[in-house]
Amino acid sequence: MSDAERALGSTPQGSSRNRLRKFQQLNRLLWLCWLGLLIWAGLLFRRAGLAVPAEFAGAPPEAINCLRLLPNPAGMSLTGKILYWSLLAFEVSFFFIAFLILHRMVRKFASGRIFVFDTLTGLKSLGFFLTVWPFIQAAVRYGLQAALKAHQDIPPYWPLHFNVNFGVAAMGLFLLALKAVMENAIDIKADNELTI
Repeated sequence: MSDAERALGSTPQGSSRNRLRKFQQLNRLLWLCWLGLLIWAGLLFRRAGLAVPAEFAGAPPEAINCLRLLPNPAGMSLTGKILYWSLLAFEVSFFFIAFLILHRMVRKFASGRIFVFDTLTGLKSLGFFLTVWPFIQAAVRYGLQAALKAHQDIPPYWPLHFNVNFGVAAMGLFLLALKAVMENAIDIKADNELTI
C-alpha cells in the first residue's frame, strides 16, 4: 500500500470507501452462504427421510422400541407425510427468510445506503420477523403435531409441545429498539446539517 493510499484511507472519504469495500466483500460472502444454506437444507431433508428406516435396519432388538418413538415418514399415511414434510419445510423456512432480509440489508449497505431511512426498513423487517416468528412457529408446530396425532401417524402418548423461543423474540425486540435509536440519530444528523 502506497503512502497516498494510506493517506486516502485516513480521510473520511477514504474510510467511507473502505467501509463500502468491506460491505461488498460481505455481500459476495453471503452469496456463498446461500449456496451453503441450500446444501444444508437438502442434506437435512435427505437425512429426515432416511434416518429412521436406516436405524431400524441395523438396530439390536432392545433399541427398536426406542426408535419407534422417532417420527418415521416412511411409515406414515399420505396425509401424515404431507404434514410431516410441511412441518420440516416450515422449520427450515425461518433460516431462508431471515437470511433474505439480512442479505437485502447488506446489499443496501454495499451500495452506500447505510445511515438512511431506507436501511431502517430492513432492520425493522428483521426485528419484526424475529419477534413474531417464535409464536407463529409454536402455533404451527403444535397444530401440525396435533394433526399428525389425529391421523395416528405419531403415537398417541407423544406429548404435544408448545415451546416458544423467547431468546429469538428478545433479539427481535432488541433490533426494533436499535432501529428506533438509529432513526432518532438520523433525524438529529439531518437537523444538524440543516442548521449548518
